[in-house]
Amino acid sequence: MRRIIVMIFGCLALAAMSLPARADSDAVDRYYRLQATGLVTLTPDGATHTGDIVGSEAVVNAVGEVVDRIPFRANAADRPLGQTIAHMPCVQDTKGRDGFTAYLPPVVYSIDRKNEKGSFSFNFYSQDNARQNQFRQPTVQMISCAAGGVDAGNGSRITVSGPGMAFNDAQTPHILGHNWQEGKTPKDYSISLSFQVPVDGVTVTGGIQQNPANYLKGSVVPPYDYGDMAQFHNNAVNAWWEEGCRPHCRRWNGSADYQGSVGEGLWEFPQAYKNDALSRGFKIAGYLEHFCANPFGC
Repeated sequence: MRRIIVMIFGCLALAAMSLPARADSDAVDRYYRLQATGLVTLTPDGATHTGDIVGSEAVVNAVGEVVDRIPFRANAADRPLGQTIAHMPCVQDTKGRDGFTAYLPPVVYSIDRKNEKGSFSFNFYSQDNARQNQFRQPTVQMISCAAGGVDAGNGSRITVSGPGMAFNDAQTPHILGHNWQEGKTPKDYSISLSFQVPVDGVTVTGGIQQNPANYLKGSVVPPYDYGDMAQFHNNAVNAWWEEGCRPHCRRWNGSADYQGSVGEGLWEFPQAYKNDALSRGFKIAGYLEHFCANPFGC
């Protein structure tokens, strides 16, 4: 039976209640930003290993100044696939040629808070002997596909939601390409990215379903101040849904529906460096910014 690694974003480590905007104004003056990062390492036999996710929920004002910070840590837990998500948002089009590996189980960070619920899924694939580099040496290529988002209720309104990932090297660029959706949010959509090989390259497709609202964006830098992930911009892919009112939202802005995004990245290394790359691993994050629109608190 396939199994899936799940990170639970527990609400016990965060504030018990989100405060509303000031009673004398409809302007939102407090945003809550999740800033927590995990590390996924891979093994030569095709397994994923995930440590704790560590960081904080930052409370910021309308100009982005941090006014409070709540430490955050979540532990990993194994659960059968059927108990976590109904379907896999990232799929490959074929079993691939010789040397293709899909790393299992996929990694999911699950957000299960009082007013915000959702998950972000991260899938990893590699292709040995993909092609030759400028030194006529064989290379290994790796694709990561990330998809997911968050739903809100009880007066909570989402302004940012989406996944981020980066190869764990802040100095040397290894990324060959990336893909994410941009522009007005469609109801249903998917993106694809393929290994850059001469023949028989596997294509990985990620998809998501959400209510059309505002904008989808992507970048090598995070959607908000996020020191850990920002350091890896040379090897990063970040994709997110964003409320158009940011950073000057009113209490009726934001979304109470499910919102998220899909992003894919392609990295390349010398074949001889493969085991080192697998053990160095990938940084992963789930971006979530929200505010409380309920004048009585959320």
